[in-house]
Amino acid sequence: MREIRQIPSSPAALPEPRWPSPYYDAGYGPDPAQEDNWDVVRKIWRRKWLVMGATFAFILAGAGAAAFMTPRYTAEVRVLIGLPDPHIANIEAVLKSILPNSETTQSEAYVIASREVAQKVAYRLALDKSPEFNPALLPKDTWRDAISPSRLFRQLINLIAPKQGDVAPAGGASEVDQHVPSAEQRQEEMIEAALLNRIEVLPLNRSHVLGISAESREPVTAARIANTFADVYIEQQLTRKQRATDRANTWLQTRIGELQRTAHESERAVEEYRRENGLYETKSDTVIAQQLAALNADLVAAENGKAEAQVRLAQATSGQENPNNVESLPSVLQSSLIATLRGQQAELERQAAELSSTYTNKHPRVRDIRAQIAENRAKIKDEIEKIVRGLRHESRMADDRYTRITSRMEQLKRQMGQSNDKSVKLRELEREAMANRTMLQTLMQRAKETVDQRDIQTSNAEIISYATVPLSPSFPPVTLILVMATLVGAGVGILLALLLENLDRTFRTSEEVEEYTGLPSLALVPIIKGRHKGPGHVVKKPYSTFTGSLRMLNARLSLGNENSATPGGVMMFTSALPGEGKTRISSSFAQLMATEGQRVILLDLDWKRPSLHRMFNQPPGAGLSDLLNGDITPEQAVYHDPASGAHVMFAGNVGRFPGYVAWIERLRMLLYTLSRHYDLIVLDTSPALLAPEVLHLARLVDRTILVVKWASTPRRVVSSEIRNLYSVGGRIAGVVLSQVNPRRYRKYGYDDAGYLNPRHLVHTAG
Repeated sequence: MREIRQIPSSPAALPEPRWPSPYYDAGYGPDPAQEDNWDVVRKIWRRKWLVMGATFAFILAGAGAAAFMTPRYTAEVRVLIGLPDPHIANIEAVLKSILPNSETTQSEAYVIASREVAQKVAYRLALDKSPEFNPALLPKDTWRDAISPSRLFRQLINLIAPKQGDVAPAGGASEVDQHVPSAEQRQEEMIEAALLNRIEVLPLNRSHVLGISAESREPVTAARIANTFADVYIEQQLTRKQRATDRANTWLQTRIGELQRTAHESERAVEEYRRENGLYETKSDTVIAQQLAALNADLVAAENGKAEAQVRLAQATSGQENPNNVESLPSVLQSSLIATLRGQQAELERQAAELSSTYTNKHPRVRDIRAQIAENRAKIKDEIEKIVRGLRHESRMADDRYTRITSRMEQLKRQMGQSNDKSVKLRELEREAMANRTMLQTLMQRAKETVDQRDIQTSNAEIISYATVPLSPSFPPVTLILVMATLVGAGVGILLALLLENLDRTFRTSEEVEEYTGLPSLALVPIIKGRHKGPGHVVKKPYSTFTGSLRMLNARLSLGNENSATPGGVMMFTSALPGEGKTRISSSFAQLMATEGQRVILLDLDWKRPSLHRMFNQPPGAGLSDLLNGDITPEQAVYHDPASGAHVMFAGNVGRFPGYVAWIERLRMLLYTLSRHYDLIVLDTSPALLAPEVLHLARLVDRTILVVKWASTPRRVVSSEIRNLYSVGGRIAGVVLSQVNPRRYRKYGYDDAGYLNPRHLVHTAG
C-alpha cells in the first residue's frame, strides 16, 4: 500500500526535485554542448532536397541567361616582337635588339590596342558598313534586345548619370565648345571604341609573343580583325623606323658639318697656346716634377732622421737626472770603452768584497780598492757625458738638414704651381679638341651606317601564327556559367539549409532534450497512422515500434525507481500544449502495464478537453467529476477495459465541480484510496499552460512525465512549463518525445534511432 503525498504548508517545505534543472538550480537557460564537426554535414544532408532544388534553380537560371546572350566568336593571331634589325656595320646594335624585356613587350601590346591602329583597321575593313560596329545601321530593337542585361545596364547608367551637354557653362561658349566633333567624327570614334572593346592583346606565358584576340558575332569577321591588327602594327613599325632613319640622316649631315669646323678650330687653338707658353710635350715628366719627387724622398728621410735624433737626445737628457736611465741608452751600451770600464769596475768591486770579509774599512788595501772604484766610475761618467754631447750635435744637424730640404720643397712647389696653371688651360684645350674629333668620327660612322641600313630596313615584329576562322563561339562561356551557377546555387542552398536548421527551435533528438532541459529523455514514441490508431494497439501489436517505445519508457522508469523494479505509485502525464499525444501515450502505457500483470487504473483529469472515452470507443457518461461530487459510487465510475484488463475513470460531467481547495482535497483522498487497491495510478491531465490545476496535481503525484511533440513544440514553451512544475515542488521523471516520424528521425538521431526500427524491436522483444 502506498502513501499519497501530502500538500506542503509553505514553499519552504517543498521537496527537492529528483532531476536537477538548469532553470531551477542556476536560474538561466541551458548551455548546450558544442556540436561536433559532423553536425553541419548532417544538417545539410537533412535539407538535401532544398540544396538540390536551389542548385537546380540556379542552373536553369544560368542556362536561360546564356541562351539570351548573343554568341560571339574569338580569333587570335600571334606576333613575335623583338626581332633584330640587320645592323651589318654595328654588331653591338644586333646583340642589344635580340631580347626585349617584359616592359617592352607590354608597351607594344598597348601600341597595338591604340586608337591609331584601330582607325586604320576600321578603314581597311570598312567597319562603318557593319551593323555590329556602326549602331546607326542596327535594325529595330527586338524583345530579346530590350531585355538583354547589357541594354538594361546602359539604361540604368543613363538614368543615374547626367547626359553630356545637359548643363551649360555660365560664362558662354568655352574653348572646348569651339572644337565639338562633327557627327561623322563621332561615328568614327564610336566605331573605334567598339572595335577596341572587341580586342585583347596579352603576352603569352611570359614570352615575347603577343596574342591578339578579336571578338565578333561572325567568325570570319573575328579572324579578319585579328589578322588586320597584326598587319597594320607591323606596317606601322616599319613606317616609323623609316621616318626615324630619314630624320636621323638629316640631323647627322647637319651636325657633321658643324663638328668639322669646330674640331679644326680647337686643334689650331691648342697649338697656338703651346707655342705662346713654352709647354712642349715630352714623353717624361718635367724637370721640376722630377726634382720635386727627389726632394720629397729626401724630405721623408730627413724627417725620420730628425725624429730619431730628437728621441735619442730626449732619452739622454732625461737620463742625467737618473744615472740608471743613462747607462741603459743604446749609445752607451754600444760603447766599447764604457763596456771595458764596467768590466774593470766589476772586478774591483769583487776584490773589495773579498777584502771587506777579511779587513775593516780603515785598512789601507780596502781604502785603495775603493779609491780605484771611484776613479773608474768617474771615467764612466765622463764617457757618458761625451756621448750625450754627441747626441745633441747630431740632433742639431738633423734639424738643419730638414729645414733646408723643406725650404727647397716650397720653392719647387711655387714653380710647379705656376707651371700647372698653364697646363690646366692646355689640357682643357686638348680635351675640347679630342672631344670634337671623337664626336666627328662617331657621327661620320653613324651616318655611313644609317645610309647603308636605309635600303634593308625591316620590322622588329613578325607574325608567327595567323588567325583562323573559329568554329565555335567563345561567348557566352556556357560551361563556366553553368559551373558558377552550380556553385552559387549549392552555396545558397547550403546557407538556406543551415539557416532553417538553426531557426528550428523544437526538439528533434533525445540529446537535445537532455542538453536543453537537464531532464532525461525517457522514450521516443513514434506516430501511429492509419487503422492502428485504436486504444488496443499495444495489445494487438505487442512487437510494434509504438509498443516497444512504451516498454522503453517502462524500463527507464523502473530503473529510476529506487524502491521497486516497477514504476508503481501515482504517475501523471502532462504536456505544455494541446495535441501533443499525452492521452494516447498515457492510455497505451496503462494498457501495457495491465497486460504485464499490474493492477492499473487510468484517470482522465483533462477537464478542458476530455478525450479518454473516445480512445476506448465509449460514449461520454458518468465519471471522475461525478464521483468527486458524490453523485455516483466508485464502482459506477470505473470502466473495465476487456482487452488489457486496465481500469479507467473517464472525466464525466466536467461542467460542475467544487472549488479548487475542496477538489484537490477530495482528489487526494481518492488517490489515497485507489493506491490501496492498485499498483499503478496513471493520470491524464490537461496541458499545463492551459490548466493551472496541473500545478496542484504535480504536488500530489509521485512522478510527472512531460510529453513533448517531436519537431513541433517550441523549446521556450517546454522550459517555461518545467520551471513552473519545479517551482511548486513537482517531481519530473523526464520527457517523452511523442509522434516521432521514424524515417525523418533517423536524419537527426545518432545513438537512439535504432530502437525505432521495427525489425530491431522484434529481435529485442523476442
